[in-house]
Amino acid sequence: MFKFIVVLTLAIASANAFWTSCTSGPPPTSVTSPSCSGTSCTVTRGEGLAATVVFSPAQSSPVLDVNIRAYFFGQELEIPNSPGNENACVSLSPPCPTTANQPHTWNIDIGIPSTLPAINGHFTFTLAHQGTPIMCANVTANLL
Repeated sequence: MFKFIVVLTLAIASANAFWTSCTSGPPPTSVTSPSCSGTSCTVTRGEGLAATVVFSPAQSSPVLDVNIRAYFFGQELEIPNSPGNENACVSLSPPCPTTANQPHTWNIDIGIPSTLPAINGHFTFTLAHQGTPIMCANVTANLL
């Protein structure tokens, strides 16, 4: 009975999370943001998005390319990186090169272009090295 309660609690907790793992890369350990609670995030166009992502890469990487994509109504839209945010290493602790199987914290602080459409959909955040995903998370968000 105790095992059932633990499994049920974990299932409910993960069902209420605003982020999920991707099929295209390893998931983070955790994602937190003041813009997010429960099952979704609310982000305003023209303002910034702050978040903290903890992950343990499977390999060492000297560079981590940031790729953010939005999906809504069956369409995919690549979100342009604000200058200086193309490489996650600039906001990574401990810094790059990453150490395999050790926790790293990515402190996200990116501008959301006001030219993006207002959408309610999901966003995929991927960190990659030479095209290989190192970390990937899907985030459900409402872009105002």
